[in-house]
Amino acid sequence: MSNVKYEEALSNAVKEVYENDFDSIDFYKDIDYVDLDLSKYPARKKPKYIKYFTIAASFLFLIIISGTVGILLSNGSVSASSFNIEKQFIKLQNQFSIGTNESKKYVKDDSIVQEIKNESDLNKGKKYFPDLFLTNNIPKRFSLESLTITKTGNDLYYAVYVYKDNDGQLLTVIQQSIPKEGLSISIVGITEEFKTEDGMIYISENPFGDGGNSGSYITDDYSIDVAGKITKEEILSILTPKE
Repeated sequence: MSNVKYEEALSNAVKEVYENDFDSIDFYKDIDYVDLDLSKYPARKKPKYIKYFTIAASFLFLIIISGTVGILLSNGSVSASSFNIEKQFIKLQNQFSIGTNESKKYVKDDSIVQEIKNESDLNKGKKYFPDLFLTNNIPKRFSLESLTITKTGNDLYYAVYVYKDNDGQLLTVIQQSIPKEGLSISIVGITEEFKTEDGMIYISENPFGDGGNSGSYITDDYSIDVAGKITKEEILSILTPKE
C-alpha cells in the first residue's frame, strides 16, 4: 500500500475514534477535529505499517489521558468510555498489524473477543481476563481446540474452552461472570452436590442420555461448567480449586 493510502486510512480511522467516542460528551462539544498531517512523521528504517500504527497509538494515548478527565467532568462514566476506546484501538491495531490465526483479538457487535488456538498462548488469555479459570487437570487424552473470551462493556466475561480427543469427542469448559444483580442458572439432572470454600459443585451424570456427564461450579462471582464424555472423578478434578 502506498504512503498516501496509509495516511488516508489512518486519518480516517483516528477520526472515527474521535467521533464515535466523544461526540456524546458535553466536555468535547466545542472541540473541532483536526486532520493529522502524517507527512510530518518521516519513516526511519521500519515497515510502513509499524510507523503509522505507532503514530496512531500515540494519538490514542493522548485521547485516553485527556478523555478520562473530560469524562470525569461530564458524566462520570469512565468505564464505558474506556471500553469504547479499547474497541476502537483494537480496530485500529487490526488495520495496521499482521495477525495470526493462532491468537487474535477483534470487535464483534458490542463486545471484544480474544481467540486462542494454541496452548502456548493461554497466558494471553490470562492476561486479558485475570480471573480466567485455569484448566490444569484436563485428561491427557484431550487436546485444546480453542479458547474464546468475550468481554462486554460492563466488565463481564464469557470464556469457552473447547477440547477434543482422538475419537472426535468434545470436552467444553465454560466460565461466565455473574453480575452484581445476579444471574439465573438452570442445572439439569443433578445427582450429587459438593460444598467448597467458595461455592458449590453440582454433578449431573448422563443428564441427556448420551453417555456424557457434566458439572457446574457456582461461586459468587462466576459459574464454571464442564461437559463431555468424562467421568465424575475427572470433572471434580477439573473443578476443584487449586491451592
